Amino acid sequence: MPTNRRRRVQRRRQQITVLTVGQRYHLETGMHLLDGFDDRATFEAAWEMHRPDIMADFAAQQPGRRPFAWWLLDHGEERPVLHGRLTAAELQAIRDDERRGMYFGYLHCEGLQESEVSYLRRRGLLTAEERKLDADGRLDELAEDGPRQRPTHRGPMTCSEPRPKTNPRPSSS
Repeated sequence: MPTNRRRRVQRRRQQITVLTVGQRYHLETGMHLLDGFDDRATFEAAWEMHRPDIMADFAAQQPGRRPFAWWLLDHGEERPVLHGRLTAAELQAIRDDERRGMYFGYLHCEGLQESEVSYLRRRGLLTAEERKLDADGRLDELAEDGPRQRPTHRGPMTCSEPRPKTNPRPSSS
């Protein structure tokens, strides 16, 4: 008697020796577009492999900023949330929002947190080149208005208030 046999689909291990544009974008911004990383372990392995190149490119094009993977994996601390913006419960809802799963539960929100350049300056984490730009008074301008239009980086996603997970339908009366 015939049976319904289903073929098991085995997930392929993502190739990370040469990054796609989407994978690099995910490491730089935290945003998973098209072919970013599906799991944190692969994300971490790709960062370990490509950190030197990404950091060098990023520092040249985005002084006063760091790639998302650096914040998540190397630094490991979230930037402080600007006082009074959201309650602790609202912040946790943003971290837990499944639509933001690409951030692995890490808060990385422009406009909601202290700016990257301010944080790096305050914590003494600027590179020698960034300190030189800072002494010349150019770092803030470059960090905020720098060349963000390059294809692989446009800055972290701006966070919004958490939305309900379900869309209630209006009752038809």
